[in-house]
Amino acid sequence: MKRNKKIALLGVFLLLFANNTQAFSQDYTPRDAHLKYQSYFNLINIEPSWSNDLEVNKEVVVAVLDSGVDIDHPDLSDNIWVNSGEIPDDGIDNDGNSYIDDVHGWDFVESNNDPNPTLGADYNPVAINHGTVVAGIIAAVANQEGIIGIAPNAKIMPLKILNEKGSGNTMLLSQAIDYAVENGADIINLSLVGDFYDDFLQDSVENAYKSGVLVVAASGNEDDEGIDLDIEPHYPVCDIDEIDRVAGVAAVSASRRLTPFSNYGQGCIDISAPGVRFYTTTYFNADIPEFAKLYSNGWSGTSVAAPVVAATAALLKSHYADLRPYDIMTILNATAQDLEEDNPELYRDMGSGLIDVGAAINYAEDYYNQYVKILLAPKAGLPPEILIMDNEGDLESVFLAYGAKFKGGVNIAVGDVNDDGATEIITAPMAGGGPHIRVFDMSGGLVSEFFAYQHDFYGGVNIAVGDVNKDGIDEIITAPMAGGGPHVRVFDMSGALISEFFPYEHDFYGGVNIAVGDVNKDGADEIITAPMSKHVPEIKVYTYNNRRKSSFFAYGVDMTNGVKVTVADVNNDTWPEIVTVPAKGRSPEVKMFSIRGRLKGQFTAYSKSLTSGISILARDISGDKMPEILTLPSKGSAALLESYDSKGLEKDSFYLRDPEDKNGYNFEILSK
Repeated sequence: MKRNKKIALLGVFLLLFANNTQAFSQDYTPRDAHLKYQSYFNLINIEPSWSNDLEVNKEVVVAVLDSGVDIDHPDLSDNIWVNSGEIPDDGIDNDGNSYIDDVHGWDFVESNNDPNPTLGADYNPVAINHGTVVAGIIAAVANQEGIIGIAPNAKIMPLKILNEKGSGNTMLLSQAIDYAVENGADIINLSLVGDFYDDFLQDSVENAYKSGVLVVAASGNEDDEGIDLDIEPHYPVCDIDEIDRVAGVAAVSASRRLTPFSNYGQGCIDISAPGVRFYTTTYFNADIPEFAKLYSNGWSGTSVAAPVVAATAALLKSHYADLRPYDIMTILNATAQDLEEDNPELYRDMGSGLIDVGAAINYAEDYYNQYVKILLAPKAGLPPEILIMDNEGDLESVFLAYGAKFKGGVNIAVGDVNDDGATEIITAPMAGGGPHIRVFDMSGGLVSEFFAYQHDFYGGVNIAVGDVNKDGIDEIITAPMAGGGPHVRVFDMSGALISEFFPYEHDFYGGVNIAVGDVNKDGADEIITAPMSKHVPEIKVYTYNNRRKSSFFAYGVDMTNGVKVTVADVNNDTWPEIVTVPAKGRSPEVKMFSIRGRLKGQFTAYSKSLTSGISILARDISGDKMPEILTLPSKGSAALLESYDSKGLEKDSFYLRDPEDKNGYNFEILSK
């Protein structure tokens, strides 16, 4: 299959209706001089996004893969992405990403670091303006001049993949998607389309989705009448394997009807957005009369509809940093305005409806507060893939924690270890891997890494995360698995050692399981330890600086096969319980204890005959703010996740993997 399949800028129609605009009837927060010309705002309920009560928790980067962006435009320059890893104009690839001096993006057409439009001999003025038009819709600065973008706090990463005539190929598109993902983009806007499927482009789209980057693509325009993409699919707007990785966008008119030029189709379109008579930023060059204006009116096409969706996604991501593509599209779809009345014959081909920015913002808070993700990491036998699933076990994305050849298994924990308001994923190899702790963001991007013990220790490392020193930031707590001494260590996210201690005899090499939780309600998480094997089942509770708070036996002293432990307030008495289960060789008898070892409840998970061991976590998976006791069988049994209340009543159960998959997994739950 050839790489260089042709793609084209979406025939945006430049409709000169400069006076056909609609002023707003109320006084809004923005004071941008040309706000009154942005009539498309009337369709999308944008006002709630201007609330001063909304907190921006993340600087979101939107990659605009297009014909170039005027990065010096006065309404865009402050919101152009800056690659902090590059030193400008020194001729060196400072950040090692294979692109020299890519301070503000990259020109993939001419292979240089200038992402501005290029005026060739036979340029098309629509093509020259196109990327700047799109960028302004997304992120024009709120500066009391010109217009305001839907996401005025977002940064634009300009990646030029279309030439001065508005055409390009899938090789450049694929490279630019990869660049965007690798260099920190959160959203990718594709106001372009092609007629042919391409394996390399599909691989790039899949990688973006797995990495937590939402790809938004226009449906495409036709000169006379839009086509049904279910019959004649276009790419990248159409998915090829029924997995919805791309947010496909159709265009509607001011009357909320599908525009005559917009392509449509149930299998490719996820949502619709305004697509006619946009007033927005344009390429500026005072020396050329046709480019001597900073703004122009009448831009129509699915090219301007797509950035409305991309910008709304950026808004959501800026307020709720942990949201992934699946979450964002779930929110947008759930809050879209119904289009059946205006499009009785075609509404099913227009996605979930017309995008509603305000409704999405309002709904996102409730969605985020019930945000639940299941993270799986394999035990020995499989590549070290971290699987991220929704609360029903449907796979959303995957990334590698270590090299694909390592199959020794991975331990996993979650927490905000860098105080950025978002959750990080922390991994550690099990037996056969060095003590290599790695910290990832939720998109699988590596944040930091360090070695918890000597490089030549290959016994495996257990990990937990919590704020053990009351500094408001989660620490990373480690303990060796079998073969290492009982050496508990506490680190910050960069690997700086904060404290260390030995909860058991120095010559004990059976391994230590660990959990954290504020079991005495003093405001700091305590470190709870349990032997992994070859030791009486003595649970110990320590502060991070080696003050032992309590110890007790979870089971009879004859039970020396190890204990697994977790912590949460599972019975809603306001005191976190220490929850235990035998590691293996015994029935899965779950017990709940106070900090002093008082038994507060017990039950048997699965069945008494299951003696191969189970993993256990106390986390909220239902979204009701009440932690459940979650169990998952060890290797040799199917990955059937069961949740129980503190009395042992089964609340839910479902398979996280195919029932035939009996490899065994470690798991963690992320919830708000």
